[in-house]
Amino acid sequence: MRKPAIAAIMAAGVVGGGSPAFAGEGGGSHYVPGTQGEFLLGVFGPAGVYLRNDTWFYDYDVGAHVRNGLAVGSANQQAWLNTTRLSWLTDTEVFGARYGGSVVLTYVLDADISGQVVTDPGGFTRGRSISGFADLYVAPVLLNWSQDKHHFTFKLGAYAPTGSFDPDKALNTSRNYWTAEIGGAYSWFNPQSGFEVSANFGYLHNWENPDTDYRTGEEVHLDWTVAQHVSKSFTAGISGYFYAQVEADEGNVVGPLDASDIKAWSYGLGPVAQWNVPVGGTSIGVTAKALFDIDAKDRLSGNLYMLSLSYAF
Repeated sequence: MRKPAIAAIMAAGVVGGGSPAFAGEGGGSHYVPGTQGEFLLGVFGPAGVYLRNDTWFYDYDVGAHVRNGLAVGSANQQAWLNTTRLSWLTDTEVFGARYGGSVVLTYVLDADISGQVVTDPGGFTRGRSISGFADLYVAPVLLNWSQDKHHFTFKLGAYAPTGSFDPDKALNTSRNYWTAEIGGAYSWFNPQSGFEVSANFGYLHNWENPDTDYRTGEEVHLDWTVAQHVSKSFTAGISGYFYAQVEADEGNVVGPLDASDIKAWSYGLGPVAQWNVPVGGTSIGVTAKALFDIDAKDRLSGNLYMLSLSYAF
């Protein structure tokens, strides 16, 4: 009988994530495409504390968009980011489900932008870079139900504007507004064959950015994975995502763009694999992922590469 790699168990139950929200309102979101779609999304591991560290490289383009209340031209952005995720899973039952929670701290190692970017009503810049802490994500409620091959985790979380924001800067480490998220993750996993299908859904409610009087519309995302657990130490599959705004943006824009016309969407997919690496008397999970956007409208579009390390205390 095949068993899931420990890296998958370490990620189980943690179906929210932090955001390197260094862009302005237009073209970006607290949700980062494809970062919530890996293995056994709906499964809880054994009770305990779990630590996971993700390093991302994101290379993407965006067309004409709203940045800090201004209509700006197209731009290319690249970013190196690191997220640290601490999760606690318990055997405590709430409504017949096991209870857990998580918190995610994100640090922008380096992010830069080039292109026709407005920095003030009369000026342009060809490039700019930043680093620093981004917005904090906290999920105080994770509830997991499991029966046979079916596993479901309900999540309730929020993004807090803890990063830095200056409306006069082309890049920031914070989106400068609160976002509430409600959703859930489902996994169908057959331990005999090692085959898995998982999906993670989230609905985002955004508050207004008080410094720009601009509000990003309500958003939904669906991350999914189809995978084969080849052995206790190796799992491989295909992961993808779909993102869409179900409500247009709101706010006054300096320039030719109209906020009410902005309803972004995008989708993409790519390979993902996990290795369970023995280290002393324990093991560390190593996950590698590449995700490529297929199409996008009014949103960042590009490639994401991610390397993750997971450890269970």
